[in-house]
Amino acid sequence: MSAAAGSVWPCVVASGLMGVFLPDATAQESETGSDRESSTGEGAPREMTPPQPGEKFTAEFGIEWTMGPTTAELGKNSNLQIPANCICTGPDGARAQLEAWGNLTDGNDLAMVSSLDEELGWSAVFEFDDCGKVDDSEKEELDPDDLLDKRREMNEAANQEKMKLGLDPLTIVGWAVPPHYDEKTNNLEQGITLENASGHRSVNYEVNLLGRYGVMQATLLCDPLKLDDSLAQFRELIATHEFREGSGYAEWKEGDPIAEYGLTALALGGAAAAAWKFGLLGKLAKFAKVIIVGALAVIGGIWKWLTGRKSATPDPQQYR
Repeated sequence: MSAAAGSVWPCVVASGLMGVFLPDATAQESETGSDRESSTGEGAPREMTPPQPGEKFTAEFGIEWTMGPTTAELGKNSNLQIPANCICTGPDGARAQLEAWGNLTDGNDLAMVSSLDEELGWSAVFEFDDCGKVDDSEKEELDPDDLLDKRREMNEAANQEKMKLGLDPLTIVGWAVPPHYDEKTNNLEQGITLENASGHRSVNYEVNLLGRYGVMQATLLCDPLKLDDSLAQFRELIATHEFREGSGYAEWKEGDPIAEYGLTALALGGAAAAAWKFGLLGKLAKFAKVIIVGALAVIGGIWKWLTGRKSATPDPQQYR
């Protein structure tokens, strides 16, 4: 299925300068349903054995996924434990999936994890910025109102770049969860609510995990009405993330790289904030990538592929 196939399912979210579009589940049903049915009888669902834990399988777009539970290597600095109710794909698969859905990628994507919980249907994207250690001395200076104003300014600039690329603009509604820093875990977290031109909303919840050599950003993509339950599962996933020995935040040594920005800029998008600050609007195109991840697309497509059964089409009105 190409990014242009079918209509766009009305649920659009963004993370700073990143937008997330969820594809039309009905369109996907029409495309994948017939493909997934058995040749043993007209309209009869095919029979197959779901992959076993740790087993790899190839799904739509020729992308290789791995069934949890398994261990995912996130670049050279950390590992992540994928639970039994999730599937994951690595750097090549994540980039291929994003590009197959019509997205720009900057080479920082390391993995995509998708839940097989049909009630929640969340997905998460992991990427690493090798910016060096981010100084956390600004932890007391995180002003949600000021940060929201700046994000809106950045979003307007990003929208101009998006429209040049034929991408739809997005509006920041407000914080779903204001920025806050956890000194125990060295995590900067925040959730933003966005709205598309049709008035439909969704949430991106970002967890920035600070390390010795840079920041691992994990972005949860979910329905705002199911944020609490989705976030609970996402936190369990994030809790399994572990920087390898020598790569932790506390293991920084004199002479190691230091990021050119602090927590305030990180809350605004890190490197994207730097580009905006210096007026490099042309460079925002790189960071204003549209991620058509579609948690429900994974559930509606891959889960049907695994089980050979049809799932109900979601009611778009519930995402208003």
